[in-house]
Amino acid sequence: MRYLLLFVFLAFNFTIAQSDSLYKKSVSLLSRNRLDSARLFLSRAIKNNQDYSAKYDITYSKILKKIGKTDSSFYYLDVAEKKIYKSNIADSILLIYALKMEMTRHTHSKSLNHNILSNAEFFVKKNKSEIKNLEIFAYYLNRRMSCFNEFNGTNKDTIQIIFNTAEEILRLEPNLKNKEVVAYTLNEIAQVYEYRIDAKLGLEYYQRAHQYSKENNLISPFVDNSINYARYYLTKEGDYNSAIKVLKEAENVIDLNSDVFQTYRLYDFLMALFAMTNDFESAYSYQKKAHEKQLELERFKTSQYIKDLELKNIVEQNKSELKLNNEKLVNAENNQKLFLLVVLLVVIGLIVLGFYNRKINFKNKELDKLSTENEFLLSEANHRINNNLQLIIILISEELKKSEDANTSSFKKILSKVESISTLHRHLYKSENKREINIADYLTEIQSNFIELFIENNIKIDFKVESQQIDTNLAMYFGLMITELFINSIKHAFPDEQETKKITFNLNSQENQLHFFYSDNGKNSIGKTLYPKLVIKMCRQIKVNYTIDTINGFSFSFNKPI
Repeated sequence: MRYLLLFVFLAFNFTIAQSDSLYKKSVSLLSRNRLDSARLFLSRAIKNNQDYSAKYDITYSKILKKIGKTDSSFYYLDVAEKKIYKSNIADSILLIYALKMEMTRHTHSKSLNHNILSNAEFFVKKNKSEIKNLEIFAYYLNRRMSCFNEFNGTNKDTIQIIFNTAEEILRLEPNLKNKEVVAYTLNEIAQVYEYRIDAKLGLEYYQRAHQYSKENNLISPFVDNSINYARYYLTKEGDYNSAIKVLKEAENVIDLNSDVFQTYRLYDFLMALFAMTNDFESAYSYQKKAHEKQLELERFKTSQYIKDLELKNIVEQNKSELKLNNEKLVNAENNQKLFLLVVLLVVIGLIVLGFYNRKINFKNKELDKLSTENEFLLSEANHRINNNLQLIIILISEELKKSEDANTSSFKKILSKVESISTLHRHLYKSENKREINIADYLTEIQSNFIELFIENNIKIDFKVESQQIDTNLAMYFGLMITELFINSIKHAFPDEQETKKITFNLNSQENQLHFFYSDNGKNSIGKTLYPKLVIKMCRQIKVNYTIDTINGFSFSFNKPI
């Protein structure tokens, strides 16, 4: 009996040690942005140790945040918080506050962020002497100043709090192992100066953050700061070449382990800058790179959904196995007279295992079905994106035919149409239904992109769209049509001396027909024969008969069966 108890004790301790080793491996992989492998090692660690500590939940929360699953990430922070409060360790509690502050800042949840920030400040004042970990304290201070800047940055008192907090972090710098906190603090100061006080001082701090990240080999802060640094050159000085130079330097430090979303942002920015300088060959090259990273994110999210279900099954299985092991341990401590009872419990345990085995098999079949469906959806997404890219090429070709020197005006028209397609993909990304889209939300967002131009040109807009779900392909053509019609009206319809300028757009349904009506009262169009080629071509694509009238300006309408 003594030997049996000793064996159980040694086996338990070996399992715990193995679990910690797997956890450390997961943390290492996460720091190198190898999210899939990090999740795999973490799930194995949880499988080996059902009574895992809060640090497992925190690590899994970080993985979920990296791939954009903020709701699930916040859930695991709540789970970790419950475990940590039982231990009552001040450093761990402060870390949870800091992580929740960052999560609510990331999701722009101002009210929730304010509550968490207030609770965190009260906790620090009450427990300052018990907070020993400088790394956690510095991270808390950094997230605190970031939250103030995000939600209350225009207030003078708040700006002073931000600067005081930054000074406190910089005083801790010599004693900090994690230099990323310092780099992000310098970057945050730069943003405060740029947007709130003096842009030139902001440039100085961007340069300091840039140099500090480079000297300490901090890849992630270096890339993040480079994006802000380049944005400064673009928006404040209109210096495209300096912005490109900063981003190209950041591109040189990116490796296979870099953050996928961060890399996507870098490539997307470079694409836009090269397009602005009319280097379309480079712009197209970076557009392809950005697109590859976007697909990589989508693939990982789909894979992560399946693996989340697998992890839940592993946890359920471990619970049943742990229950059985506890029963065996209790029975091992009993005397030999309870042998028959032990046998009976073992039989019951086997029955329980058989039941859970059947349940797991059923769950696995559901997983196979989900995997097949997700593969189909991914294939459809790739096909749709490919078609849209072909459409972009056609649009660019049409505009270049109209303009021999590929002037800036034509390029702006192309960008407006590409933006319409980008808006469609953004709505599809947010929607669970990838085949249909709310046409009111989609067209309203396109219309909002033109608000500044309408105001600048003193044009009134009467824009009414009935809310309903329609096919995404049809929605795309509607978005491109309304974009082209807006551009034509702004550029050609109204003479400078015209006082009342008005554009009207209505989209509604009657008797299974979508009625599309667009008009402007531009005097330049009255009595003329107008033939908007691109709009007419799209009408042919969606197979509708259109009507054009120029008696009182320009009007265009058609009906589409639905």
